Amino acid sequence: WRADVVALFSDTGHMLQQVRYDPYGVPFGISKADINADGVLDSSDSSLFVTLYNSGSGTHPFADWNLDGTLNSQDPIAFLNSYNADTALGYGVLGYGFSRAGGANRKAYAGYEIDPVLTGANGRESIYHVRHRVLLSEIGRWNRRDPLGYVDGMSLYGYLRTNPLTKQDPLGLEEPPNKSYFLCTAMCEFRYPHDLFMREACIAGCSVKERDKCRSWAAKEQQDQSWLDALPSCPCTLMDIPPGEFTEPAPPSCCHPGAAKCIRSTIASESDCPSGQQCCYDAKGNLITDGDGAGTPDKTAPNGPICTKKHYDDDVKPYTWCRDGSELDTYRKARPPNNGNKCPPNKVP
Repeated sequence: WRADVVALFSDTGHMLQQVRYDPYGVPFGISKADINADGVLDSSDSSLFVTLYNSGSGTHPFADWNLDGTLNSQDPIAFLNSYNADTALGYGVLGYGFSRAGGANRKAYAGYEIDPVLTGANGRESIYHVRHRVLLSEIGRWNRRDPLGYVDGMSLYGYLRTNPLTKQDPLGLEEPPNKSYFLCTAMCEFRYPHDLFMREACIAGCSVKERDKCRSWAAKEQQDQSWLDALPSCPCTLMDIPPGEFTEPAPPSCCHPGAAKCIRSTIASESDCPSGQQCCYDAKGNLITDGDGAGTPDKTAPNGPICTKKHYDDDVKPYTWCRDGSELDTYRKARPPNNGNKCPPNKVP
């Protein structure tokens, strides 16, 4: 469920308009008197109303146009008034103009907020504000680079991995994927659609597989952690950051819940793809020293597309194994948060 806004109603229960969407969110508006929902107001709509009204059943909501529970002469009059006052919507139009009562709707596809100015008159280039990013629905792309970098792949502008029918991204910050876990849980949903106990047991089995991957990876990683010694220590507060030694790469929402800001070291190295320190801070600017919100060092820093691919294999993919296997404590043993400056303990969450 994507929280799509599909209709607007008045406080008396009358439907003011409907809207449907293509997979990337381009709206197709259906005005109140557009009974056949083709985006056009014409004689076919009035003919359909007459057919429904003359059927005499009174069960179709369009026949009882004024919704008073009775099929009588007032319904054709009410429909005619609506038809004459209505405006066709159609492809690319979310709803009525903002000057019209009941039409000032900005919430639409996936609950995103449409920009009525930038979208333009025809709406086909529908532009949505999505918390951290802006979606250009007509081309199915974000209008800015992924603030998390290459964690989702080599495209920095792609929306939902070009698969909006099965994925959602309410913040514009989709988490790193774990394809094997996703396919495993999807198979559980398919095999046991009506058996909650068996479905949950199956999904638990998926988590066990990811747990085993995490533990096996961590055991190998802990055999040699000498590369950690070359990394700089994390400053205790954001105010203590030495100029030029750290950068702020992206919002921490992806892999460090509870952190307000994360930074990465810019240490020079002779290696083509050097390691990097990562430090995360709470809303008060204090270093998070433990917990899921703490920063973890990167065996391969995500500098450029080649190193970012290696960073995904060395750091992000193991993180998804441990996350989906409920083993983030194990991950932090292999990628221990740095507290070389002996900062006050601060566990988040």
